Amino acid sequence: MNEHLQISEQLALVLEKIENMPSFLAELPMDAHPKFPQYKRFLRVEDMDNKSKNNYIHFNYKQIFREEGNDNEFELNLPSPEWVVYAETWSYMRGDNGRPLEAPLKENYEGAIPMENEEAITKVRVPSYKYMLWLMKYKNAQFLELVKGYASDFIRLNINKLNEV
Repeated sequence: MNEHLQISEQLALVLEKIENMPSFLAELPMDAHPKFPQYKRFLRVEDMDNKSKNNYIHFNYKQIFREEGNDNEFELNLPSPEWVVYAETWSYMRGDNGRPLEAPLKENYEGAIPMENEEAITKVRVPSYKYMLWLMKYKNAQFLELVKGYASDFIRLNINKLNEV
């Protein structure tokens, strides 16, 4: 592509890294599968379908297994719970430390059952899709870091299904 250019060694290394870049969006390590503990396991986000008008994202992913000590990888036809973020999906709003924000419940809220001399508090919930956009637009969050964060939550919430054979 750039044969007509005089490329420095430093730039050539960058171009080589770009050329060899894997085409998946993100990959997160997981705990070993209970039936296949001899292999390293990863959740690989292959791609996604996004419908902004509908506040909808469908993440396509695979569980990848690698042999210890080398890069040989394979996938098994395991149950794969659907991973969708849509208008009704919510997330906990997080502070700068990454922990969910909490707020006290309104006085006389019917779900509030505080302990004696304590205030009832709960975590602040937000619509996931719009929160993701807000983080990118106003908090300079990097898209792939958000995907990794959501993938981490997805693994935590679906680990039992992901561990099925």
